[in-house]
Amino acid sequence: MTQPEPTVDPDLPPGARQRLFSPVTATLICGHRDAILVDALLTLDQARRLAGWIAAHGKNLTSVYITHAHGDHWFGLSAILDRYPAARALTLPAALDQMHRLNTPEIVAAFWETRFPGKLPDKLMFPPSRSPVPLLTPARAISWDGHSSWDDPGVDRPLSTPWLRYQLDRSG
Repeated sequence: MTQPEPTVDPDLPPGARQRLFSPVTATLICGHRDAILVDALLTLDQARRLAGWIAAHGKNLTSVYITHAHGDHWFGLSAILDRYPAARALTLPAALDQMHRLNTPEIVAAFWETRFPGKLPDKLMFPPSRSPVPLLTPARAISWDGHSSWDDPGVDRPLSTPWLRYQLDRSG
């Protein structure tokens, strides 16, 4: 999880001196050697630090799955793929369509660049494929879950890993 990111925002609440953008997360699914990244974060600095963290843990990044079209989940993709050029970027067709619709150069300039000046890539890197491919071997397949986004049904598809068992400790 990233730290809250300071933004440039002229519409501050009364008494506030700075607005912070919500922390964002990325998930690394690891095997012994290879790894799959879920989401690529927002800023170039966040994504570069994430790529360095992956490398420091000795993992070979094979794929980056982008869950949905909001910029805080994928604008850092170019920095991740600069570090891991053999990795493939993937998303679902509906999410890719929404990425293009919601992130035209005009929208990015008016909304994102005004809030994060100098922190975003000069040109966004969109996942090239419109059809996701299996991310692991058939015995360890990762599939697309049936969850849908509040923005556009059928766009936001979390990953389902029925073979992976884990428990979250929310106590502390």
